[in-house]
Amino acid sequence: MIELLKTMLPAAMGDALTAQGFPVTGLAAASFAYALNALVPKRMKSAADIWVQIVGRDWGALSEEQEEELASIVDTFLQIARKGTAKANLRLLARIVAGQKAARALKADEFLYYADLLASLSHEEICLLGTLQKHNGIDKPDFRDIAKTAKLVMDELIPSVFASKADFAATSQALTRTGFVIRTVASNYDCDEPCYLTPLFEKVSKLASFQGLYEQSAQ
Repeated sequence: MIELLKTMLPAAMGDALTAQGFPVTGLAAASFAYALNALVPKRMKSAADIWVQIVGRDWGALSEEQEEELASIVDTFLQIARKGTAKANLRLLARIVAGQKAARALKADEFLYYADLLASLSHEEICLLGTLQKHNGIDKPDFRDIAKTAKLVMDELIPSVFASKADFAATSQALTRTGFVIRTVASNYDCDEPCYLTPLFEKVSKLASFQGLYEQSAQ
């Protein structure tokens, strides 16, 4: 099947991929080239620019197994880009790949799991997660700490991102679908809408920081 994909594509396509900084050997080359042929050029260029900026060009020597993992990651990344996913989300996905690359642990199944969660995040949800991370609201058992963090986040994001506490509450509730955020009741601690980040978010954030994405998405 890989050889069949290669024969369906012009040789120049591999050169175009190389120029953009994508890996272009074996299975990875086939996946990239096939996806490139189907993508809207503008979206492809934007995705390629983000990949090169964050993931980089040099992969060094990859084993056959690593190449297969990378090919699957590439395919997922480009499929998401083809759908018109926002640049901030693509940057976040690229940061996940860069984190795996730095750890020398390319895991397509892990990337696919995170991609399903991250690609759907709205601009407001990215803002909320990044600001919660900034104020270090991860898995704090003391309600006073949770409430303090949530108040800092609300003060920073209302009204610059959220028009009201009700909008903030709606977004924090929506984020519970990802497993990244837990909302709790701490009305006695000077905060109407306390929420905090979970161990799952901490695991993801070891690969990719959520901070600064919303500033970049406005560029």
